[in-house]
Amino acid sequence: MAIMVTIETKVFLTLFAKIARKIVMENITLAPKPEPRKIGGLLILVVLGLLFQPLRLCMSLVVTFPPIIIDGTWETMTTVGGEFYSPL
Repeated sequence: MAIMVTIETKVFLTLFAKIARKIVMENITLAPKPEPRKIGGLLILVVLGLLFQPLRLCMSLVVTFPPIIIDGTWETMTTVGGEFYSPL
């Protein structure tokens, strides 16, 4: 069952929508944007953690990997057919 919409109905709905939009837009007042909050309190600890984490990572890499490469552990683990080799 199809609903038949006449031209008069379409015109009425279009005019009604325009009038309703104008009424609504006149009644809306735009509030001023609030100032952004500053970083403070416990959020400072989060920021410090984000800043120092790359430094901690670099220090960890410098301390961990050179001894593994120098003493032959890396070669033992990556030699195909070796005792500790894993293809994963």
